[in-house]
Amino acid sequence: MRFFELRPVEGTETHPEWQLSDYRGPCRVAATDEKSAREYAAKEFATAAPRGWSATSAWNNPELVRAILVESGALPGLPLGTVLTPTKGYPDFAPSRKVRRRISEGDDEI
Repeated sequence: MRFFELRPVEGTETHPEWQLSDYRGPCRVAATDEKSAREYAAKEFATAAPRGWSATSAWNNPELVRAILVESGALPGLPLGTVLTPTKGYPDFAPSRKVRRRISEGDDEI
């Protein structure tokens, strides 16, 4: 399984595109490619855009978020699009409560 670790670039926290995200920390995403990983993260952390605002999510912007391919077999079987956030023992990552709930309900559409 391929995971991409997405890390916000330091010093960009006040960029307007971050207003479209309710999370601004590192995450790992199960995805086939970097573009998909960014899209899954943007969807997972999306907040509503102000009416008439045409900005895109910071997660889709390589100037605001770095993407690194991480080869990992630590969490096999997670569906594509699963977004993992840091655990208390960071640098470990785990699925969020929302993701765990969907997996337990048998919803493969993440």
